[in-house]
Amino acid sequence: MNKVFIILLSFFFLELCLNAQAKGPESISIAYLGETLTHPGVKVGLPILLKNSSKQKEKPKGTINKIKSFYVVPQIGFYTHLQNHSALILNVDLAFKRNKEDSKWARVYSLGIGALTQFNAGTTYIQEEDGSIKEKNGASRIYFNPSIAYELRYNIKPLLAIYSKASMGFKVPYNTFFSLNPMIELGVHVNLKNN
Repeated sequence: MNKVFIILLSFFFLELCLNAQAKGPESISIAYLGETLTHPGVKVGLPILLKNSSKQKEKPKGTINKIKSFYVVPQIGFYTHLQNHSALILNVDLAFKRNKEDSKWARVYSLGIGALTQFNAGTTYIQEEDGSIKEKNGASRIYFNPSIAYELRYNIKPLLAIYSKASMGFKVPYNTFFSLNPMIELGVHVNLKNN
């Protein structure tokens, strides 16, 4: 599993560096991250625009301009589940944003891949190859963590938006299968480009 983590981390930083040099991030997002809402943390993301398109529709009340945008979003987050574990999350989302030009509201749908490193609190018991049991303090484990998410965004000003985001991650492998990892984000997007 360490190889998977290193490969994902490498892609994360490679993608971030290449796209940031080419286009640069559109904004920065900073959020309260709650694993199952009650386990507090923080998450930071750098959305990078891949494609933007608009389409006009004629309606009886006038013309509506619908905007569709595709982003790649490298993110890093951390949360703490007191007296159980803490976790570091590195992931990259492919996001699709839809909004109307004259509306302050936008919806964002995303699929992500990443890695979640869980640091256990207290003593962990590990079974060795020979069958013996060994105590280890501060043990950690790395999981592959694909996710799906829905975000609702409200633009306060052209350079500032607030958002709420619900996502469902899948810790793989977890024991013999997988474990669901629901997350809530409440945060702000600060535009870095004035357009």
